[in-house]
Amino acid sequence: MIRFNEATECCITKGAEAHVVGWDAGVESHGMPVLETLFVELKNPPAPVQIEGLPINVVPIARRQEDIVCTLTNGEKLALTTSDGTIIVQGFDKQHIQGGASGFLRQEFRELELLDEITKQMFEGTLPKDFGGGTRNVLIKRFRELNGEVYMPPSVHKSIAWSAASPFRMTSSPQGAHWQFSVKSKHTAKPKVSRKDHVATAYVPALGTVPVTMTVAAERKRKAVRSGDPAVTKKKQRTCDEGGSVQKTSPVGFVWDSDNWSCCYDSLMTVLMSIWIVNPKVWTTSFRKLGPGMRLLSDNFRKVKNDEIEVETARDRLRMMVNASDPESFPYGEAGGRIHILADVLGKAHNAMQLEVTYCRACGKENITEVPARVSIDCPDNSQTSTQAFLDYHMLHRSIASCANCSADCFEEIRLKEAADLLLFNIGDVDLRIDKIVRVRGKAKARLLDIRGIIYSDGKHYTARIFDTNNDMWFHDGMIDGRTCVHEGDVRMMKDAELCNRDGAKAVLVVYAKRNRG
Repeated sequence: MIRFNEATECCITKGAEAHVVGWDAGVESHGMPVLETLFVELKNPPAPVQIEGLPINVVPIARRQEDIVCTLTNGEKLALTTSDGTIIVQGFDKQHIQGGASGFLRQEFRELELLDEITKQMFEGTLPKDFGGGTRNVLIKRFRELNGEVYMPPSVHKSIAWSAASPFRMTSSPQGAHWQFSVKSKHTAKPKVSRKDHVATAYVPALGTVPVTMTVAAERKRKAVRSGDPAVTKKKQRTCDEGGSVQKTSPVGFVWDSDNWSCCYDSLMTVLMSIWIVNPKVWTTSFRKLGPGMRLLSDNFRKVKNDEIEVETARDRLRMMVNASDPESFPYGEAGGRIHILADVLGKAHNAMQLEVTYCRACGKENITEVPARVSIDCPDNSQTSTQAFLDYHMLHRSIASCANCSADCFEEIRLKEAADLLLFNIGDVDLRIDKIVRVRGKAKARLLDIRGIIYSDGKHYTARIFDTNNDMWFHDGMIDGRTCVHEGDVRMMKDAELCNRDGAKAVLVVYAKRNRG
């Protein structure tokens, strides 16, 4: 008997009688066989039914997914206990105790081991007399050039050990900062301009293009001085100059703060703002599903768009928030921030939830825990080959522990109540292929996410590549170019492997976002 009104025009209605004549089976994501389509022959239908490719009165019934809520009454037994010797611990992220060290942390420990070895050999007099350096990076670089990249001090713990198979690569020495005395100068008021003449906060003209001239009203509103910036329109569109060439609209970056190093925030916020500005209504909802940091960004991006604040003010407000909660990871001054920790803070949801499920395929035992959703994914080692592979492993993998009921292998799975809108991959010092598109499973259906940004680091400074919805690729370095993003071509012309590095800097964070549907 058919239990649902599948298709009334084909007589597939609730209560209709039929008998099974065939089926179509497949394999679901967990590797288990599943019935996809059931073919039944209707018994005495009101009218003959003929579906192309099937015998008369034979109709298909597709697989359905239903949620079942089970409510159990309380038991009759009453247990009396004491609170003596009991410690109540509030909920916390289990990644803190079982997630493993991040790539940046392992690199820090490795460098400290090398510095210890350098100190030891200096004391023993085994290093050349002319060996030395002004900074730790220079010392480590010269020591590894002297002994080779595969040399490892004997005291290094196996958890951070490196070898030819799992190398600790030696990067080029970063360019030293230029030092100068700080001289206080008299405050100079910025010229006031009209709202119409204010540079569109969402986009600035790409370098090398000729802008369309605009008529400017009287000066009224204060703005930052940026010499050479041509006027642009507020809408994200492609315009043409008088010669007919296309003028591409670029994302807006952030001017680097030389007093309180800000490249960590500049690079990631440039990517996030380029995502938000395409469809503020949709992305405001998506950002607000996450934590207070993303909610603050959404509110301030709106104020930037409405010319209420400058982009750097939005950055400084986020920095103030994260510094208040974790001053060690997000200090002020010439220290900068830690991009992987910033991604973790922004990528942890407070409102959206996900299910962490541990189950046994042999006996069917299942343990389900509801936790806050997390869109920041760590890639701690070379166990996977690409960002898609790490995502698949993150969503479903074999558990270390065996089933307590039957001792068979267990599996750990993350079940999202709805597919993710945004994903941040912390890849650190791991070498892996960066996919331009990743597929993430949701409760009802999967979703494709496009690459929208890559953060690069040479060990001292962060820069960003931004990919817009027109497949244009841009580069931002707030220390050199300020708010300007430099056009680098069409991302479709680049191979996945070419995205991993740029001018000696390595990709450390990748941002994916859902496709805009209006």
